[in-house]
Amino acid sequence: QHLSLNLGNVEREQNAPIVFDVYLNLPDDQPPQYKSIYYVGHMTFFGQGHHHGAGDTTEHRAGTSFSYVITNLVQEQRRQGVWSDTSFRVTLVVGGHREEGAPSVQAAASANPPPALVHIGSVSITAE
Repeated sequence: QHLSLNLGNVEREQNAPIVFDVYLNLPDDQPPQYKSIYYVGHMTFFGQGHHHGAGDTTEHRAGTSFSYVITNLVQEQRRQGVWSDTSFRVTLVVGGHREEGAPSVQAAASANPPPALVHIGSVSITAE
């Protein structure tokens, strides 16, 4: 099977970073590492977000969709016993490839919830 992770209707806050790393099933006690079996890919928002038009009004672009092929990642997670067929978790890490100690949006939210940086309308895994 060909598996894809799909993030739909994704919108970025105006002053949020423009690059995030995406992880699937990253354990709470493990720092994000882009060479790990949890790293899916990156999400970039170059040229997206809020735009100012005539009359200085703010317009919002419709949410963007991101899709990632995760077939090999899921196979490796299954081999290592960390995949569940009933649930999954997506974690976004601010700023691109950071190997150690990078705060994630999810981890930061568990202590003192910060304002949301990215809003994700839907998350799904599809098989073809």
